[in-house]
Amino acid sequence: MVDHQSLTPVERIRNAYARFGGQVILTTSGGETSAAMPHLVAAALGSRDFPLVFVDHGFYTSATYRMIDYFRDAGYRLKVYRSELTPGEIERDYSGWCDPRSPLFSAVVRKIKHAPLNRAFAELQPKAWIRGIMRHETPERQAAQLVQYKNGIYQVHPILDWSRDTMLGYLSVHALPINEDHWDPTKGRDQRGECLIGDNCGVKAADQ
Repeated sequence: MVDHQSLTPVERIRNAYARFGGQVILTTSGGETSAAMPHLVAAALGSRDFPLVFVDHGFYTSATYRMIDYFRDAGYRLKVYRSELTPGEIERDYSGWCDPRSPLFSAVVRKIKHAPLNRAFAELQPKAWIRGIMRHETPERQAAQLVQYKNGIYQVHPILDWSRDTMLGYLSVHALPINEDHWDPTKGRDQRGECLIGDNCGVKAADQ
């Protein structure tokens, strides 16, 4: 039995790839500190040739799209999954949806975030999902484990025990970019909504 607590983030990642035969997926939001996880996975594998999944609902800031361009330009194997509905169609047919109090909010989030994410998992068929979450970020994440089985897939959280200072230090040491203008309307006003396979993306666990 592996003691994940005693491992470094890079060792946790290597263990996941060894355990699951390389059938591992890494997702990115393009958010503030999102440059760290792909860099860590590349360090663990000695390669940037792994699927890096971004769900593009079309409502991100230009700064977030610049972060995604950075991943592409840096040589990561970026895989972008989009909603079947364009932002224009969403705004036309679901006006006011981005207010979490709106009865349209959950329905739109399922269409533009949940459906493309599920499509990515159906296509790539991973056995494990690496997520760059940290316990200090939300109450739900405080209860997360370094490795857990949820919604039909193993979730691996290599930097779960990092503080914000640790994260910022890593980005600084490796001269990685920071997205200072990230906003995801599917995560609600406090930006603490989760997006998990089989869940109602964007709805906080306490609300489900």
